[in-house]
Amino acid sequence: MQISFYGGINEIGGNKILLDDQDTKIFLDFGKSYKGLSFYFEQYLQPRVVHGIKDYLSLGLIPELNGVYREDLIDILQKDNYTKLSHQPPIVDGVLISHGHLDHVGYIAFLDKRIPLYGSALTHLALKALQTTRPYTFENEILQFKPRTKKQDKKHKNKVIVEKSAIIKRDYNITQDRKPFKIKNLTIVPYDVDHSIPGAQMFVIKTSIGNILYTGDFRAYCTQEEYFWQQMSAIKKQNIQIMICEGTRIKDDHKVSEKEVFNEAYKILQNKKGLILVDSSPTDLNRFNTLCELSQKLNRTLVIQPSHYYYLQFFNNNNYPIPGFDKIFVYARQKCSIRQWEQETLDLDNVITADDISNNQKQYMLIINFYQIQELIDIHPIKGSYFLRSTTEPHSEEMELSEERFKNWIKFFGMKFPQRAHASGHISGPELKQVVEFINPKTLMPIHTEYPKIFQQFHKNVKIVKPNETVYL
Repeated sequence: MQISFYGGINEIGGNKILLDDQDTKIFLDFGKSYKGLSFYFEQYLQPRVVHGIKDYLSLGLIPELNGVYREDLIDILQKDNYTKLSHQPPIVDGVLISHGHLDHVGYIAFLDKRIPLYGSALTHLALKALQTTRPYTFENEILQFKPRTKKQDKKHKNKVIVEKSAIIKRDYNITQDRKPFKIKNLTIVPYDVDHSIPGAQMFVIKTSIGNILYTGDFRAYCTQEEYFWQQMSAIKKQNIQIMICEGTRIKDDHKVSEKEVFNEAYKILQNKKGLILVDSSPTDLNRFNTLCELSQKLNRTLVIQPSHYYYLQFFNNNNYPIPGFDKIFVYARQKCSIRQWEQETLDLDNVITADDISNNQKQYMLIINFYQIQELIDIHPIKGSYFLRSTTEPHSEEMELSEERFKNWIKFFGMKFPQRAHASGHISGPELKQVVEFINPKTLMPIHTEYPKIFQQFHKNVKIVKPNETVYL
């Protein structure tokens, strides 16, 4: 029995954990490492797509393992004289997907098509909606991909053609709350938990040394605290030997529920006389419900971006009704090119333009993020307008730079620097301590945190691992 940690160590996200037991190998997520990428890349300096996964492997952003990656990407490596990997049958029997955030699923795009995926139905829905609305890039080929063939141009030796063939869909298997399933010789039990994207699950894996709990990302206090502790009680009965546990907010003792987000936001916005603007993650359905209720109480028309609308519509049309969906409007910004899904959205009757909002600003609440903030030039918020932050505080140098630019926009349009009304998708430090003490595993392994040593205050037997370390049990 061994566990190899190829990501998620001393960083937030990037989980890539390989569990090997009873002649069965499974990855616990296979995520994009934002911290690792930021060491080498930025907005206009990105991994070279023409070389497939060569840059990722060379810089240690993904593990150098045979029998893991797509055959077409191995072909490209060999044409680039990268001989450390070769064509081999898959050594991995499956990937457990805890939820649909890219720091947990982003590098699934590189995996061999024969490796099956396992995750909740809601995670599958979220990934299907996001693969349509996100820009089509190499890293977004999660549920399906187009194999690539690299050829030298006959006329120009330094020019390379990357041909793409028909779409290949991955084998995605639906996991259900508390319903055991098998991957080869391992039995796994999923448990639904709350996070800032629908469909998050923890997994209890029944191994030769006892039961291992992989938490993924989770929170306790936000919307479903009673249900959460019911789930923890069921997990506790499994007699957990090893708990591989996230600790994103282990230093933070602040607990905020969605009800408190609503109350705080209403307190801030109730007397505002101009346009109300809000930034919010489009994947968080709990937050959308909060903002929808808020707009109704403020007697405002809620307007959202086309990608946000498409995402909500995807759930609404697939047996997951979204409260208030029929009352929202779509913001139509001018673009040089419009994709098919965007055009279908903008052909609806509930479309609002910048002029519509500008001419009657007191009527609207517009959800808009930093990367769409140029639209304020067309809308030109009047005196008394306010921009509410409903997203997390910046926690990286890049995010801090964006925050400074955001402040410049707010200042330019004469608005006060905004307050935040936000509930994190991650559990707070005191709650995490309570969970660890309640589950009482034999060994605790911190992941998805920059402060693993704090876990030693929660448990007497904490195993702190290093990046790329293999633990033998």
